[in-house]
Amino acid sequence: MNLRLNRTSHLLEKTLRPILRVINGAGTIALGMIVLMTVIDVLLRLFLNRPIRGTLEITEFLMVIVVFFTMGYTAMLRGHIVIQILASRLPERPRAICDSIADFITVGFCCLIIWQGVAQSEMTRLHNDISGVTSLPIFPFYYILVFGVALMCLVFLANLLDSLGKWLKK
Repeated sequence: MNLRLNRTSHLLEKTLRPILRVINGAGTIALGMIVLMTVIDVLLRLFLNRPIRGTLEITEFLMVIVVFFTMGYTAMLRGHIVIQILASRLPERPRAICDSIADFITVGFCCLIIWQGVAQSEMTRLHNDISGVTSLPIFPFYYILVFGVALMCLVFLANLLDSLGKWLKK
């Protein structure tokens, strides 16, 4: 059982790694676009008194891409903030139990976010909700949220399998 959990965990991580790198790159490009657009908007506003119409809305939409496309990669690198005051002092097996519980709860919350993200996306799609200034449809950005959280959920699932493997190790 232990060996099967470890194999599944490593296979999942190996499969996700290139996908997460590409998605993280897209998030990084979106961040660069925000910076470039903001600088150009400020310069146009300052020198020509002609700001770019809808800069704030576009920045908000690009921030969805930045945040949710980079979360999975950060989780893969185990770069999220973790408080391990007690757990770091525990032996490997009890620490694996704590990690398993934390990963299980995280996967559960991710599933809730995915479920509600799909529901919200469908509601905004059916109501044809659009942004106020640029008239961009809103629902694709909810799907970006769902996609990013789903990738992060898979990373935490791989972490859960790895922790369970350490927990069940003899």
